[in-house]
Formats: sequence, C-alpha cells, structure tokens
Amino acid sequence: MARKANISREEIISACWHLLEQNHFPNIPRLAAHFFALDGRKCSNTTLLNGVTEWEELYHEHKKNELSELDSLIDPALKRFSRDITQTLAILFDEKTADIEEHFSLKEGSLSGQYLSLSNVVAEQEKEIEKLSSENIELNTENRLLKQELSQTSAQLDNQLSQSRVFQSLISKQEAELKEQSLNVAQREVDLAKQDAKIQSLLEDNQKLASQLERQQQSSQHNHQQMLLIEQLISKVGGLEQSMIELDNKGAAKN
Repeated sequence: MARKANISREEIISACWHLLEQNHFPNIPRLAAHFFALDGRKCSNTTLLNGVTEWEELYHEHKKNELSELDSLIDPALKRFSRDITQTLAILFDEKTADIEEHFSLKEGSLSGQYLSLSNVVAEQEKEIEKLSSENIELNTENRLLKQELSQTSAQLDNQLSQSRVFQSLISKQEAELKEQSLNVAQREVDLAKQDAKIQSLLEDNQKLASQLERQQQSSQHNHQQMLLIEQLISKVGGLEQSMIELDNKGAAKN
C-alpha cells in the first residue's frame, strides 16, 4: 500500500518545475500523480494547492526577469534598426521629393504646350458625345419599335399556335377517318377480288360453252350440207330416171 507522508513545499515547487520541463503545466492532479508514481506518497489537496500557488508566483517572476533580459538584449538592436530605417527613409524621401519636383517641372513646361491639343481633344470628344447621344436616341427608338414588333409577332405566334392546335385536332380526326376508309377500301378490294375471281370463272365457263356451241353449230351446218347434197343427188337420180323413162317411152313409140 502507498505510504502517507508529508510533502514539503520545496518538493512541490521542484515537482512543478519538473512537470514544466516535460511540457506539462503543473496542477493538483498532475502533482498527485507525480508523487504517487515517484514513491507512493500522498498529501492533501490544500498542501498541493499552496505549493502550486507559490510556484506560480515564482514562475511569473521568472518570466518577468526573462522578458527584462530580452528587452535589454533587443532594445539596442531595435534602436539601431530604428535609426537606420529613419536615415534610409529620409534619403529615399529626399530622392523622391527631387524626382517629384523634376517631374512637376517637366509637366508644367509641357502642360502649356498640351493645353491647346487637349482643348481640341475635348472639343472632338464633345462632338463624339453628341454623335453618340444622337445615335443612342435613334437606337432607343429602334429598340422601342422592335419591342412593339416583337410583341405583335408574339401575339401572331400565339394565334398561329392556337390555329395549329385546331388544325392538328382536325388532322388527327381526318387521319382516323382516312384509316377507317382505308380499312373499308381494303375490304372492298377483297370483295372485288372475289367478284373478279367469280367473273373470271364465269368467263371461262362461257368460253367453254361458246366453244361447245360453235362445235355444235359446225356439226349442224355440216349435216345440213350433207342433206342438201343428198337431196341434190336424189334430184339428179330422179332426173336420170325420168330421162330413162322418157327414152324408154320414145323407144316404145318408135317401135
């Protein structure tokens, strides 16, 4: 077990400097942990607080001394730097003043010669401004007219769009009607094709009947011609018989 013992003020202050060297700012928990890890000793927080408070006073005094020493080291260098800067700025100021005076002297000599040319430039610029103002008025007028034309064109476009929607509706309706008519025409074409097939079949049958009738007529005509020949032969035979009878009669009469 950790043994309890009094920790002196000097030990607490020494521990504070030790913690600061380790980049840990001293406080009561760190001091308690330091002594406990060192030899297991403990003490009251009041003792540690008093030690830390005294160390803080020593620490602030130490910092003041360091700053005083730093000031004593830096002050001569700062004074020398300030003196050098002041001298350099004075030299630069004198040189710049001389340059400015020379510049203004040259400007003063040239301004008198440039005044007339500047007056001419100003007059030309005024004329140019008047010209630009006139052009600006014309452009504003044209812009106003263009806006009016644009408004009218926009109204016309809106009207045309409305008419286009109406035409589109009519076209859609006509397309539907044309589609229906196309279907009807297609059905009629099918019906006509069937009728053509029937007519073709009837024509073929008619041609067959005509051929048969023609053959029958030719056969009938041939039979009629044969009958005429037979009748002619019979008539000739009858004439021969009559001639023979007449000859026989004439012969009998002579006898």
